[in-house]
Amino acid sequence: AQASFSGPSYATILTGKLPQEHGVRNHPQELADEHETFAEAADAAGATTAAFVAHPFLAPKWNYDQRFGTYELLAAPEGAAVPGGRIADVVDAAIAWLGELADAEPFVLFVQVMEPHMPYAPPAPFDTRFGPEREEFTLMEDVTALGGGHAKIMFGFEEAGYGPADLERAVELYDGTIAQVDHELERLWTALSDAGRLDSSLLAITADHGE
Repeated sequence: AQASFSGPSYATILTGKLPQEHGVRNHPQELADEHETFAEAADAAGATTAAFVAHPFLAPKWNYDQRFGTYELLAAPEGAAVPGGRIADVVDAAIAWLGELADAEPFVLFVQVMEPHMPYAPPAPFDTRFGPEREEFTLMEDVTALGGGHAKIMFGFEEAGYGPADLERAVELYDGTIAQVDHELERLWTALSDAGRLDSSLLAITADHGE
């Protein structure tokens, strides 16, 4: 990861350039047209390109969609705890797109998901995969109430009044979210396999930042 937050890192993932080269130093911030993305290179080489993204800062208005033949931002459901679209919806859209490809048609597919991202809110059964619910645990609800201001808690955990038990449950939910991501990516790999494309595909997994 080339930055500790999304905008600069995604600009680097798309262009292969460092932040001081592509100029995205904040987020949201527009990616200038002058920087060639891997979608532009793939399109020039004759590949069909698509992106299914969940992060609101990757909306087309910020110009991250350069030369993708298909570019879809999946919005968060109303009342969602995690900012951005749900991973299940992103994977569903990507699988549907793969199903429309012609046999042996060369393609580049960019799938971007938010999870695992604070606040950790995996659906069942992943919410209790690594530990039971705790009535006294309010950390994730408190983070959600901040409306994206999770850093205030992340960098001042004890000062905000949270203790070891809160941290333990947060880690359980974090691990549950990772398991959810594994499950959803398995669905994507299975779709590639069912289409007879997995063995001839190059898969790259990366992240824009850590938690």
